[in-house]
Amino acid sequence: MLSIRSVLALSSFSMLSVFSLGCADPKVPVQETKEAPRVEAPRPVVLAPVAVEAPRPVMTESLAVADDIVSACKIARTPAPKFDTNISDLRDGDKSMLNAIAKCLTEGALKGRNVTLTGRADNRGETEHNMALGERRSSTAGRYLSSLGVKGSRLQGSSRGELDASGSEESGWQDDRRVDIELAK
Repeated sequence: MLSIRSVLALSSFSMLSVFSLGCADPKVPVQETKEAPRVEAPRPVVLAPVAVEAPRPVMTESLAVADDIVSACKIARTPAPKFDTNISDLRDGDKSMLNAIAKCLTEGALKGRNVTLTGRADNRGETEHNMALGERRSSTAGRYLSSLGVKGSRLQGSSRGELDASGSEESGWQDDRRVDIELAK
């Protein structure tokens, strides 16, 4: 049950509302409320993949040196054959390249930078054998760089074995037998 005060307060409010509506100026148009315009979220832009040619590494007899190392160290490009089958010994051309890289890593433009050495093999033979052969190849290159003053902690060796091999005849198999040398990310 409402008290007299509550009833009087409600009637005063009702009368005030009616009075306010009745006193509206006829010259002033009543604004209708409109819905806010719908704003659609922007659609994501889908870009088509662009084929980017990977930089061609510099090849020596058994090494593939990344372009950024070649450029920073000002090494001449000298393509040549790679490791012989089941061999992990460096050739003279490999040693010349590694000498230039070591000098660049110890006192040149790449002083203090780390490198990765990834040993690879062709796709003939057992997977385990090829992984071990790739490991021996990267270790051989790493030991040689260490002997020239590059700290072992700056060399990250690994093997891909035959995982990325693509050769199907001797020239392709020869390209697969190598050590890739790249700047560590």
